[in-house]
Order: sequence, then C-alpha cells, then structure tokens
Amino acid sequence: MANSGTSHQQASFDDEGITAYMQDVLSRIAWSEVTKVSVYKKNCYAVDQIRVVIAGKWGIVEVTEDDPDFDVLQTLLCTKLKVCSEWYQDMAASPAFETNWTVIYSNGDSA
Repeated sequence: MANSGTSHQQASFDDEGITAYMQDVLSRIAWSEVTKVSVYKKNCYAVDQIRVVIAGKWGIVEVTEDDPDFDVLQTLLCTKLKVCSEWYQDMAASPAFETNWTVIYSNGDSA
C-alpha cells in the first residue's frame, strides 16, 4: 500500500486500476476511467519530492515517489496508459525547487 502522508490516503495498484483508501472510504479507479495524470515536484525544504496525481471520473489519488509500490505505479502508467517511460527522469532533471506541474496523460475528455 502506498501512503501519501498529508491526506492519510493509501493506494494500491494492479492490472485493473487503482484502489485508494482515504479516511476509511474505499475508492476504485479503473485504468479505463483515468481522465488525467499529472506530475509535479513538491518542495520539501532540503529536497524535492516527485508526486503523481491520478484523476478519474469519480475522484483523485495522489502518490509520492517515497510511497511503497511507486515503481509498480511507474510500470503500470507505461503499460496501461502508454505514458512515456522517461517522465520520471524528465521530472527529476527539471529545475530544483520548482513545481513544474506537467500533464503526462490526458484522455481528451478532461478539462
């Protein structure tokens, strides 16, 4: 399970989609229901932390690079949503301490 920390959100990922628990409420986003995936850097004073925001028809899940199973998420983003595998390296190489909000997937239906 991944834990984003700030919102007490836990998420797990599998071939079918994302399961998230937030304040004891269970949500499920199938890969086919993902409308947008954005990434950004959060300034954590001494270091930056890369975060992934996955938007579905019924909710949003945020995951950090420090969460367990982050590598599983990276693989599934590439295989299920055909997201370029270099997105993480590109984000890590972007200027330090700048948010650099970037959309890495959009199904065309999202704003």
